[in-house]
Amino acid sequence: MLIDFEVGNFLSFKDPVRLSMLAATPYKEYLEANTIEAGGLRLLKSAAIYGANASGKSNLIAAMRFMRYFVLSSSKDTQVEDAIPVNPFLLDAVTENAPSRFEIQFIQNGIRYRYGFEADAKAVRKEWLLRATKTRETILFLREDDGIDVRKEFEEGSGVGTRCGRQGVSAKPTL
Repeated sequence: MLIDFEVGNFLSFKDPVRLSMLAATPYKEYLEANTIEAGGLRLLKSAAIYGANASGKSNLIAAMRFMRYFVLSSSKDTQVEDAIPVNPFLLDAVTENAPSRFEIQFIQNGIRYRYGFEADAKAVRKEWLLRATKTRETILFLREDDGIDVRKEFEEGSGVGTRCGRQGVSAKPTL
């Protein structure tokens, strides 16, 4: 279940933008029709994206599509030498060479996660996965360039990178 999606330095988005599925306080008569309870959060069942022409609606969908494509296909050996097809914001000399950023928060089997990465045309520069409770996020893995820190709480990542025993962080890490 999607909680939110964030993208920055991609196509027309210089600064980060976020699509949030967190529900505002709903009218009681629409509570069941328009929202769902998941992982202790009240989420929207659907959302509409609207705005003026050239306001970024299609680019937001393109960013979501790119993240999905990249996550599902980036580990294939045939693509190791290929350029990453990110399209950074080109109207600023600083951002045109900076990595694009993608992050998603979601609930899987009742557990809330935050996954994201930063990539430029040459490489993934950062990648992270965190598991969240109501009061804390625990880093499951953090990758910066070629270094990977895999925490003991992330059993699926055993045997990859450096294992670390820290229990968690109380604040959102700067990623």
